[in-house]
Amino acid sequence: MSLSIRKCISELARLPTTASQTTRKLTNKVLYHGYTIWLFTQSDLKTIIVPSSVFGLIGALSGPPLLTGSLPNEAILFRAPHVLLWTWSTLLPFAINNQCQEDAITEDRHNKPWRPLPSKRIAPSSATWLMLLLYIVNLLLSPHLGGFWQSISMLFLGTWYNRLGGADRSAVEKNFINAAGYISFVSGALSVAISDRNSGVGFGAIAIPWFLCIGLVILTTVHTQDFQDVDGDAARGRITVPLAIGDGVARLTVALAVPFWSLFIPWYFQSHLLGWVGPIILATVVSYRISLRRNKTDDKVTFVCWNLWIVSLYAVPFYIYG
Repeated sequence: MSLSIRKCISELARLPTTASQTTRKLTNKVLYHGYTIWLFTQSDLKTIIVPSSVFGLIGALSGPPLLTGSLPNEAILFRAPHVLLWTWSTLLPFAINNQCQEDAITEDRHNKPWRPLPSKRIAPSSATWLMLLLYIVNLLLSPHLGGFWQSISMLFLGTWYNRLGGADRSAVEKNFINAAGYISFVSGALSVAISDRNSGVGFGAIAIPWFLCIGLVILTTVHTQDFQDVDGDAARGRITVPLAIGDGVARLTVALAVPFWSLFIPWYFQSHLLGWVGPIILATVVSYRISLRRNKTDDKVTFVCWNLWIVSLYAVPFYIYG
């Protein structure tokens, strides 16, 4: 057998190994970049993705007067993946926008060093291009999923918050943009949940007052998230409620506002007992923890409790109308 034939046979024998290595490398790259994208929104799973999706589905199941009509429960539950997709695809470019500025990277080195930019999984320029691409994808998806105007709203709010200094100049301005963002997410998730083109169901008489109530709740309590991030916020020069008025007074505002809203919202919607129990129990936990459990680890747990409290408020209309 000639040398050239033996070489050809040898090369052919190595082909499966080479193909296997190529497939493995490609798989590893896909997993690496997929995990990088996931890390941009990992900390928002408990704050936006799950609570907003729950709001949309619970609101759709509640029916009138939150909505103009009713949909079959099966049709609403069938929309759950659409709700999750819209919520995540709307949040993702906002989150990247929030994290790719130099001062944001500085903050995350203190507070969340595992995020893609401080951990150098992706370059800031690449993150910016990815953000722009994902904004386009979201705006193309939204007319089909629902929540188009809320996606537009989040584009403007994201620019204000992340590019025009809205998150940094004033604690009140930061909380206001957060409140507007929450309204956009919950109303958008509800819009997607009821976006059956043949149903003709839309927002009902109490939908706008309900969204405004949520906005006021967020405006007055969302700085619960800022206690765990004080070091990073101070490092980047961001003015949050704890840094603006002091840790003790800021904690007092949360400790008072949380029980107030837990009483006001069930009263406003004339809820029966179930609509009062969850918010009041969780409000007690949040108020206790924010007042007496003050280290960074405890503040992280308190913020999780705050998110559970928010979800308990989201459920109030369902206990009445569902």
